[in-house]
Amino acid sequence: MITFTQIQVTPIFDLSFSKEFSEGTSAVYGPDEDWQELLTKHHNRVNAGIGIHRIYGIMAELRVRSDVSPAELTDELVSFFKNTFSEENLLSAKQSYQDGEMLYNFLLYPLVRRALQPDVWFEVDQDSKEFFFERKTVAGLQKTLQEELGDTVVYGELTGFASITAGEAKAQVDLISEMNFAAPEHYDHQEMIYDALKEDAKLRIDMPYPTFRQIITHTVSYFTVGVEKGLYMQAQGGAISRKGFMEEIEKYLKRQYKDITENDLNLILNKMYDAVFGNYILEPLLNADDISDIKVLDPKQL
Repeated sequence: MITFTQIQVTPIFDLSFSKEFSEGTSAVYGPDEDWQELLTKHHNRVNAGIGIHRIYGIMAELRVRSDVSPAELTDELVSFFKNTFSEENLLSAKQSYQDGEMLYNFLLYPLVRRALQPDVWFEVDQDSKEFFFERKTVAGLQKTLQEELGDTVVYGELTGFASITAGEAKAQVDLISEMNFAAPEHYDHQEMIYDALKEDAKLRIDMPYPTFRQIITHTVSYFTVGVEKGLYMQAQGGAISRKGFMEEIEKYLKRQYKDITENDLNLILNKMYDAVFGNYILEPLLNADDISDIKVLDPKQL
């Protein structure tokens, strides 16, 4: 069993911040150096824009009691934050032991569309101005650990949003089915709004987001109603294979955009495949187990 007694999020509003670690703390990911220097160097290199909250980084602190081996748990926690924020934006992770619990500290760089926008992963209590992990983020953590480690993940006493600092683990609460907050009523009688463009912005891309979208739009037009429309019709009719068609798109992208990174190329090819052979922005919704009906109004209202 894995029990979280604390999941605390601390925003960094100033690059001159300081962070002291307890004795016995060791680096389990990233360079073992001063966090202020590490964040400053990364920010200066990326040269990101600053979002509305004026936050430069995030410190996440997790206290865990676990029957799982520390090495396994550490690997899965590090993997979760790398996959959630991208490998480049998990700057450092440190671990120590306190009072029979493992204490993890993560230094995160919440980059979206080349700007620092932590609201993709965090929520803000408007009264206290405190930051908390978004429920989907915590649910993703739980799902990852249960799938990879095959263990029950429980939480100490929770308040506010999905998980807040808790003292002793007074209650064993299953996050998904027994969490102690009112179930969202819109599941029963209101339509849920899905913003496809906002979800798309979570992609970890190397080029500016507007350029990314422009390349996709241009390439879709080029191969469906433009110069290569004939090739597209052949692919739709089965005269050439889907693999062969995608290889032609890849050659075109490499020819037109010689500096494109492997990461961006693969993301664009995935988008192109969904656009040509799938249902484009509807694809993730159609693949979701908890969605039965979809009403399309515009890209921001599905």
